[in-house]
Amino acid sequence: MPSFNFPSAPVNSLAIHPEDSNYLIAGTSVGLLFSRDGGANWMPGNTNFVYTNVVHNITISVDDELWKLVREAAAEDRISMNAFIRKALSRTVLKTEESAAARFANLAEAMTPSTVPWKWDRNEIYEDTI
Repeated sequence: MPSFNFPSAPVNSLAIHPEDSNYLIAGTSVGLLFSRDGGANWMPGNTNFVYTNVVHNITISVDDELWKLVREAAAEDRISMNAFIRKALSRTVLKTEESAAARFANLAEAMTPSTVPWKWDRNEIYEDTI
């Protein structure tokens, strides 16, 4: 199979043979590419180059307590931990904060209404004033 120059495609992973560092495998968005000369020349690993959506992975380190809290929060939202973290990253980076009205509605929904009638009296209202 003839060799060719490396395409202008993102490399998502790279493997180096443990016994022969000249043998490389690159995972790209256009497929697998192989090199037997340390990357000077490349050969396609498959003949059907199909552009695909690339999924990026992130590895994070967290302590046990934070891990537990994230699991609980994801379970409360009834979503996976991946979806929970993706949502948090999106909110932080894309600044997709919910509106003040939506926050108010969420707080109101979460409140437990009291069934006991309450009437403020003058002393309670002004109790802490100087």
